[in-house]
Amino acid sequence: MKKYIILFIGLGMMLGSCEFDNYDEPTSKITGKIIYQGKTLGFRSKRLSLLLFQSGYQLHESENVAINQDGTFSAIMFDGDYKLINPAGTNQPWVLRTDTVFFELNGQIAIDYEVTPYFIINNESYAKSGNNMTASCELEQIVGTSTLQSAALFISRTLICDDRYNNGSHVIPAGDITDLSDVNFTVPIEQRILDFGYCFVRVGVKVNQASEWLFTQVEKVEF
Repeated sequence: MKKYIILFIGLGMMLGSCEFDNYDEPTSKITGKIIYQGKTLGFRSKRLSLLLFQSGYQLHESENVAINQDGTFSAIMFDGDYKLINPAGTNQPWVLRTDTVFFELNGQIAIDYEVTPYFIINNESYAKSGNNMTASCELEQIVGTSTLQSAALFISRTLICDDRYNNGSHVIPAGDITDLSDVNFTVPIEQRILDFGYCFVRVGVKVNQASEWLFTQVEKVEF
């Protein structure tokens, strides 16, 4: 009798497993970018995310959608009705959005997720001077109650370029920045990068209200 019970239980588990595995793989695509007034913002890769919910979806309550360093994000999902929210926390370098973005996915959709950064970087430019990489930019305070902590130039031999992954940086504390409209940086270039003949660069700004930096897009400088 025990053998029959074990057999029935095993068969039931197999059927249940097959039923679970019979879900089709999702094929519809959500793409998007984090923007401010039409400008796509830059971040440290995969350190920030949005939360995605689908109404009536049986397998997951929410999906964590990571934001790439160029400010884009994407997810492969099933068709349906969705909502996108900004998870609470103090790590993102923009004012927390408390509203919800509702949308219907049918094949594919592109979403511009508008945020209000505390500070933004404008008119950045880069140049090699001798064995140094120089940069200049303008910093603009968007949120009047925010407090500037520092600004920096980062250089890297790879496309991954931020406050953690770089081959050189020049960080200027807020107290040493006397003119937000004219901030200048100089970073010595390592010999191996000089030998490559190019490097990747970006400028970042840090505020006291957030643990993560806001960056410009990564640019390649050849020399």
